[in-house]
Amino acid sequence: MSTKRRKVFLFLTIAGTFLAALAIFRFSLEVPLWISSIISVSLFTLLAVVTSRKPRKFADGFEGKISVVIPAKNEESVIERTVTSIEDSEYASFDIIILDDGSTDRTPEITLELSKRYENVKVIRVPEEEPVHGKAAGLNRAVEMADGDVILVIDADVVIGSDYLSKASKPFSDTKIGFVQTGIRSYDRERFVPSVCDSDFVVTNILMEYLLKPRSFGRGILIRKETFQRILPLNENSISDDRQTSIKLDELKIDGVFNPTISCSESSPETMKALWLQRKRWFLGDLVETLRASTLNFVLYVFVIFLADLSISSLLFRPLSFPGSITVSLLLSLLWAISVHSRIFGVEKIFSVWIGVIVSYFIDLVSLNVCVFIASGRFDKKIEWYKTPRRRKE
Repeated sequence: MSTKRRKVFLFLTIAGTFLAALAIFRFSLEVPLWISSIISVSLFTLLAVVTSRKPRKFADGFEGKISVVIPAKNEESVIERTVTSIEDSEYASFDIIILDDGSTDRTPEITLELSKRYENVKVIRVPEEEPVHGKAAGLNRAVEMADGDVILVIDADVVIGSDYLSKASKPFSDTKIGFVQTGIRSYDRERFVPSVCDSDFVVTNILMEYLLKPRSFGRGILIRKETFQRILPLNENSISDDRQTSIKLDELKIDGVFNPTISCSESSPETMKALWLQRKRWFLGDLVETLRASTLNFVLYVFVIFLADLSISSLLFRPLSFPGSITVSLLLSLLWAISVHSRIFGVEKIFSVWIGVIVSYFIDLVSLNVCVFIASGRFDKKIEWYKTPRRRKE
């Protein structure tokens, strides 16, 4: 099928998917109130029970070398703090590989000084005039040069605690485990927009522990080197290395776990505009990679988005309907999960986090709707990368 015909097919498929979601939604509006109540209460009870157990613990035993890979481009405000936080680790055997992807600021000078200061820091420089840039291309280069048993990928604005490497790598004591994704937090969550991002991270951490299948977030992920080599090369025209990685790990049936016992912290957008552009880049990359891998999975993805749209609409206009009551049940389940695990996941203001994640999910849903149509028209093209403005952790 030609590219033009496939685009027409996708737009028609999206329209059909919306009509299917609308038909199911209209049918659900006719469900009697007493049935809606029973199902909603049952759903809340089930989710409450599922999310009430204590997070799993992992045994000690892994002592292999960890290579920390940091893709970096124009990161002069944050790269030194990131490297310093890693160097403060209590873990015995690790090295750091910084991939300077054609930086035009002071990143080359800073990373050179860091390589002189620390013997275990290596710097790979990709000239600005190199035809191929980006995180995926950088990982293709860096992974082959790494000599660690496990490779940890973090972004240049991420900071970790001294016990991060020790705790994050514990699951590898089980030789069947091929990758480990750790939690993510925002380190500048005292401001409104970063606090919204952090709320999203908190709930995602909880959901990953109890309900969702382990996947790559693109940072804070540890992968055995031999496993990483099996999923290379990554598509260098992609802006979603994490989605690519997740798809390939799934295709190869690699066993992985989410490790809730430790999180790394990153800088978050400080304005609503920056948050919108970040989420647009996240979801556009996610949808494009899903579409490239499987049209069926893309259609299912879109179907869920449209059902979420209609459910939110029912919450506003017909809150006592079946979809409205289910939405309320899910939101209350989130509040329950946050409150139950507030101490374990480091939640200080339970209600604020709950409100923050509702705001975040609304922005996500709007962004997803926009990205559905962009993805169906640009799946065959390179998509521009949006970089969130950095703020150095004080």
